[in-house]
Amino acid sequence: MQDFRSPSPPLTRAVRSPRERGQISILLGMMMMTFILFFAFVVNVGMLVNAKINLQNAADLAAYAGAATQARQLTQISYLNYEMRRQYKKFLFRYYVMGNMAQKTHPRGASGGTRMWSPSGTNSTVYGMPVVCMTFNPGDNFCQVEVLARLQIPNPSPLDAVNNTLIDQLKALESIRLQGCKSIGKTNLQLLNYWLFNSDPNLTVVENALTQAQGNAQAGGRGVKTDLTILKTLKALASGIGLIPREMILNRRIHTIADYINAKPLSGVNTERVNSLKQDADWAKNERTIQAFESAFQTLGTHTFDNLDSIQMTELIPEALDGANLLTLKNITTKFDTFAVEMNSETIPPSPDAADCKPNLVVKPVDLPIPMGVYKDPTILTYYAIKLQAQAKVMFSPFGDVKMTAYAAAKPFGSRIGPQLDGEADFTTGSPKPCIGCTKRIPNLPVKLKDTTKDGWNMNDVIYGTFQGFKTGGAQNGAIPTLISRDDMLRAYDLAMFPNPWESGKYNIIGDLNADPFVKNFEGDAVTARAKLHAIWAPIISPEKIAAGANVRDELTTMIGDMLKGSLLNPTTLSDDFRRAIVKGMEEYYTALQKGEGEDGEGANVVRLSDPFQSLRQATSEEIFLKDPVKVKTSWNAPYDGALREGGRTGYSVKIVPFKYLQSGTSGTGDSWTNIPSGDEETHQDLQKLKH
Repeated sequence: MQDFRSPSPPLTRAVRSPRERGQISILLGMMMMTFILFFAFVVNVGMLVNAKINLQNAADLAAYAGAATQARQLTQISYLNYEMRRQYKKFLFRYYVMGNMAQKTHPRGASGGTRMWSPSGTNSTVYGMPVVCMTFNPGDNFCQVEVLARLQIPNPSPLDAVNNTLIDQLKALESIRLQGCKSIGKTNLQLLNYWLFNSDPNLTVVENALTQAQGNAQAGGRGVKTDLTILKTLKALASGIGLIPREMILNRRIHTIADYINAKPLSGVNTERVNSLKQDADWAKNERTIQAFESAFQTLGTHTFDNLDSIQMTELIPEALDGANLLTLKNITTKFDTFAVEMNSETIPPSPDAADCKPNLVVKPVDLPIPMGVYKDPTILTYYAIKLQAQAKVMFSPFGDVKMTAYAAAKPFGSRIGPQLDGEADFTTGSPKPCIGCTKRIPNLPVKLKDTTKDGWNMNDVIYGTFQGFKTGGAQNGAIPTLISRDDMLRAYDLAMFPNPWESGKYNIIGDLNADPFVKNFEGDAVTARAKLHAIWAPIISPEKIAAGANVRDELTTMIGDMLKGSLLNPTTLSDDFRRAIVKGMEEYYTALQKGEGEDGEGANVVRLSDPFQSLRQATSEEIFLKDPVKVKTSWNAPYDGALREGGRTGYSVKIVPFKYLQSGTSGTGDSWTNIPSGDEETHQDLQKLKH
């Protein structure tokens, strides 16, 4: 049977046009390129995110480091501010206790009673205020007599040689009596002057001068010999820097640290600039900037940011006329009146009708604006903010390294420098108890928890009974110690300067109570060893000025000149010679400070603070001594450890803050960014966008 189907075509291979060859390769190549680009994009994004995180971490740590420097400096200011109060308490102890312990009405124990401020307890000679009257022989206590009566000298007789000889002897004795009257007043007033103005801690300068004058045939008269005798008698009682020089020095140290906090903000800080800052004469002035930059620099490392020269930091803090506007401290000043007992007498040689020697009060008004502390202006916010820039290395970037920017801010918090006090109301009293007819400004401080300056050191026997046993072994049967050494004085001062309940919550008090591992200001057992001191870098005169050739005398004159001059409305009672003597004494003490030979080993740039609680075992009365660690440590009170939580913390801590906090008016700073360097519009725009 015949097959009518068409025959099958022959088998052949498809033939493509030459233009169609290699399309798959191109497509595969394009796909591979896309994958590579996506891979590079992912890698770049990852590297950029990592770089940004690292840069932000570095910026945060830089801000934290700068704010930590500020926190430490604020803590040091608070310690020095409290030291100013302690020095005033030292003077009060001298004036109230040492100056009046020769009176019969001086309390001998804690039996209660009121102060009469009189030599005998009668109302015939009631002083009405504490006075300085020192005696050094319990058997010859002129501070407890109403009158040192004149000797009765008979009229001479030309026919009675024996009588005339007796008259001559009586005149000689009367001369001695009157000379003694004069010496009593001179001793009391000189001691008060030392307590107020002394700038020679061991009194060696004046002793050497008097010794040299005594050896001089022309000058070595009775007056010089008397002055030298008085000085040697008072040496143990008067040693140490006086109240006014000490307060001026501490106040100047405080303002030096404040100047460090207000150091001018710097822009474009890099490694070269930081190395240059380290070579400045006053390195502490640049510590904030150095610490912040090096913290960021070491955090970034050399992996992603291998171009070290590209790392730059700009401080974003408000500027003032000659620095930053981060801290304003205002001085608390006061004036007061002090009194010493002098004995009225006639001139020497005496006449037969010479007057009796009677106690007479000599007022020593301190009409100087003496700095007694500082307080912080709460409208000025202390913080630290920076802009950190660096070039990040990106693996597949066609444009090379990528410039990146990060911002961060931090601030100290959680402590205090000291309260804003009234110089008159909080440091003096016009009517101490009992103060019969008293209208003067008497130096005073509150002591008990709810005290006022009407009480304080005018309270009854509690405070005096506590201090009565400052002599080694205590006073026997209430007797006045016959010999008081410098060590006895130091023990008494330590107790007198002990923190009081009134100060709880008002001051940041240095100490190592409660074995807090976060705070170690003193090594070892500071309760029993007075030699353990805490050192703080706080120059009196900036090393930068000294290196530039500043004249020390001119700087000291400027530092204390305005205070010593007073004002046109309130001129001081100090003579020009006395003011010049104070400046000269301060200059001589500064020379000793430059050698590190100041009181307690202080130097021109370093102050050393003793532990306020080293007399803890002797501070028995809870009524006038602040012994509870919980009440002492008044700063931030939230460490993780439960036991330490009860003890609180000491000093300022640091926290990171958002820029929104700094830009809001509620922080007290208003618009802080108006002081950003002109032309830096990038920063202005960035700060408006920041949300963290």
